[in-house]
Amino acid sequence: MSNIDESFSIAPGHELRLFTPPSSTFATETEGLTLSILDRGAEVTGTELPAGATLTVPPSSSLSILVPSIGQRGGGGVRVQVTGRGSGYVSSETDAAARLVSVHGTAAQARAQGKGPRIIIVGPQDVGKSTVFRTLLSYAARSGHTCTAVDLDVGQGSIGLPGTLGAVTVSTPLAPQSAHLDLVEAAKVPGFGTPSPLLYWYGALALSENPELYLKLVSALFAAVDAREAAHPSLAAAGAIINTCGWVEGLGFEILKGVIERSRADTVLVLGHERVYHELRRALAGTSLTVVRVPQSPGVEPRDRTVRHEARIARMRNYFYGSNRASKRTLYNWDDVTVCQVGGGPQAPTSALPIGEERKLDITRALAVDLANSTQDVLCAVSYATVPDEEEDDDEREGDAAAGDGPTNTTALTPIAGYVLLTEVDEERKSLRLVQPVPGALPGVLVRSNITYLDE
Repeated sequence: MSNIDESFSIAPGHELRLFTPPSSTFATETEGLTLSILDRGAEVTGTELPAGATLTVPPSSSLSILVPSIGQRGGGGVRVQVTGRGSGYVSSETDAAARLVSVHGTAAQARAQGKGPRIIIVGPQDVGKSTVFRTLLSYAARSGHTCTAVDLDVGQGSIGLPGTLGAVTVSTPLAPQSAHLDLVEAAKVPGFGTPSPLLYWYGALALSENPELYLKLVSALFAAVDAREAAHPSLAAAGAIINTCGWVEGLGFEILKGVIERSRADTVLVLGHERVYHELRRALAGTSLTVVRVPQSPGVEPRDRTVRHEARIARMRNYFYGSNRASKRTLYNWDDVTVCQVGGGPQAPTSALPIGEERKLDITRALAVDLANSTQDVLCAVSYATVPDEEEDDDEREGDAAAGDGPTNTTALTPIAGYVLLTEVDEERKSLRLVQPVPGALPGVLVRSNITYLDE
């Protein structure tokens, strides 16, 4: 892609689609795009842009600026000045945007009746689920509702760091630039003291690593969301918008059905995937759920593994070293910190077990790990739990199986306060070093992940 310096005119019912190439190691010029909005009337992911606004599109990104049709707003077209390295074009294919306006209209009717909708967005990777998620949240906020955003995408989610399931209330339209930032940072919600996110730690990027734990965490998260709505009727009336992972094949589809059931959603939006739409209609036949297919926007660009990896690294870097962060490297004695991992982490070899005894790994409990065998440069969650889980005996396992998701008071299912980096383990000195975004005592145990981050 070459440099551009061009003024685009966007007519009502059209959108400007912009794309930027990956960052170049040997770049000698400004990368990304800078946008100047010359007229009012345009929006990005449901948020109105005032005249005079300036936006940036970083490398390896895309952005769509929509001017709603005359029937949805007054006024004429919008001019946008674009400079930098990238490309763009104006398109009249806005069926997906029009369908979202219709979905929002139906949700608004339910909110007016005090019946907060729960809309869950599903589909494979790279179909625009996150864009739809943010757009519906901003539409709800523009209508005066404080809606609950729930993100269940542990690989590319927007609430918390990778490996997290989370929920946060959103009362104002999301800033246009928040497409590249953490949703919690973008939505500073008054009325609850803080943004008050609900964060639960899965500690991996792929659902296939521990589907049982994932579904238990989904149940725990929605139990917390239900409790919050019971305490704040206005939240219940506003409802929730739910984003999901992009794995919809085989086991992924079975997990998705479990997620839909546990979310108690009333509307399922299927983005751009005809087969998944028909399979879900069959699977959910006989229920009260409404399954709606939303066309995929032609402006959605696929992202390869490198781009996804870079996005995750950027999220972690921003958390520890972004604006208003003063991360501190702190040295702890082993006796002062308890580190856990779901399943117990590194184990002694099977040959070390008594003859005839088999190891029974509990994949849904956070068990204390031997720091002498601990890996370095890994992301850890700071749990509100103060002690690790204990291993279950056979009777407890049978009871859990009979109870479905089982107990919800284990350390693995306790909400987390935030994150630290475990960067160094010194067996000789019996010490470890952590990078903390906020200096001070840790409120609970650390739950280690398999997500690495090389702190530079």
